[in-house]
Amino acid sequence: MDRGRHAGTQRRGGAYGALVACCLAFAATPARSQGAPTTPASMPTPTGARAPAVAAPRLDAVTFYVGRISAHRTWQDLVTEPWSPRLTDSWLVTAARSRQFATRFDGGLAWELEGQVTHHFGDQSHWEFNLPVIARWQRFPWSERLRTTAAFGLGLSWATEVPETEVRLEGTSAQWLVYWVMELTVGPPDARWDVSTRIHHRSKAFGLFAEEGGMNAVTLGLRYRF
Repeated sequence: MDRGRHAGTQRRGGAYGALVACCLAFAATPARSQGAPTTPASMPTPTGARAPAVAAPRLDAVTFYVGRISAHRTWQDLVTEPWSPRLTDSWLVTAARSRQFATRFDGGLAWELEGQVTHHFGDQSHWEFNLPVIARWQRFPWSERLRTTAAFGLGLSWATEVPETEVRLEGTSAQWLVYWVMELTVGPPDARWDVSTRIHHRSKAFGLFAEEGGMNAVTLGLRYRF
């Protein structure tokens, strides 16, 4: 039995190491320019005039946000009853780095990979690491006046300990859960920054990762594209 527990600990430790290594490697990788080619400013046109440089698309972003965990049992309650916040005394702060790796619908839909590092404080104190793939819709009728994006991401979440607030809300929880995020951003059309609001969610995935557990946090922060 001790050998089984030891092997399970080794497997969880190896999985944790792989997730953290992916987040760190992703954050450390230098940005690459993709998309439309840039015309050098020194390249003459057929008439002898210099062609203006075409700005490369901004494919990378960093997001910083602060949030508070909701006491609602489900994320649906959080969305349908925003006037009844029912918040706990558990807070989180997150730093995220994302990179766009594909687009569809002439740039209307962007696919991104994001690595997150989250610290929990207040009623609980531990770290959380998340690695979601995000689909972001970035074309709205008013985008020329107010840049707007709506995003949804899905991936894995690992907490350095079983979160106390999740146990208090759900009865039990686990370190490994599914992670998903819903985000809405708005900002000036020509600026690199946007205001970001998110639902930061850890889920048992219908019993796939745990019988009970998970949490919802409402967050507010800034997203900077480069």
